[in-house]
Amino acid sequence: MNMTRRGFFTGGAAFASLGAFAGNRFILAAAGFKAGSKPRLKFGVLSDIHIMRAGKDGETMTSGMNNLTFKHALEWFRGQGVDAVVVAGDMADRGMDDQLMAVADAWYSVFPGDKYPDGRPVEKVFVTGNHDWRGHLYGGAAVKKYPDEAERNRHILQKDMAGWWGKAFHETYTPLYAKTIKGYTFIGSHWDRAQVGHGSYDQPFGLIEGYMAKNGKSFDPALPFFYVQHPARVRFATPARRAESESRTDSRIQALPTGEWPPES
Repeated sequence: MNMTRRGFFTGGAAFASLGAFAGNRFILAAAGFKAGSKPRLKFGVLSDIHIMRAGKDGETMTSGMNNLTFKHALEWFRGQGVDAVVVAGDMADRGMDDQLMAVADAWYSVFPGDKYPDGRPVEKVFVTGNHDWRGHLYGGAAVKKYPDEAERNRHILQKDMAGWWGKAFHETYTPLYAKTIKGYTFIGSHWDRAQVGHGSYDQPFGLIEGYMAKNGKSFDPALPFFYVQHPARVRFATPARRAESESRTDSRIQALPTGEWPPES
């Protein structure tokens, strides 16, 4: 059975977003999703979970940016039978090792070994954001927690992101990666060093452009692919620079070599 990308979004996929952070609690299904239909792919989407620590016994989900709300969201996704969970950056609020490990602890408490209790696989599609890379600088968080520089550097994610990522999630860290989930491609682009500072304004899509130039023509134009990146911080730019960045972003999205939209059927 042939299906256009537009058809996929109106009947072939289910998206679940649990906005249970910062006091907001809502569940949203994609517009056009057909109630009662059986999707080919189901995945949950979260962003900006801003974990500061692991929850303690007796704490509630609203206690001090712990990982319990994230765990609750994962439990909800598990109940929906998702094939994957997307977390689009800003996981570790202050970019410290114990915060990333708290994210991992919540994940593996719900999906041990990246699996459901019955052994079915579930995939992580996690990317870093500016807080994961630069959060240790915000408010002098790292200096306050670890006054000694040598000790401090041992706990800052940016100093060894690949090492901490591997330890937390048991997978190799690369600035941009692709995963195939039930036949569909998910591309994750980490914030990374190339996007720290001015790069987050001027090159928000630098990694995906090169990837698509090399691989885009191999994509099946009848199927969607999913691109995950933490948003560029244009809201902190001047109005003129924000407009320039948004214009550049729009033109780059239109120029990605992925075939016609929607493809001819």
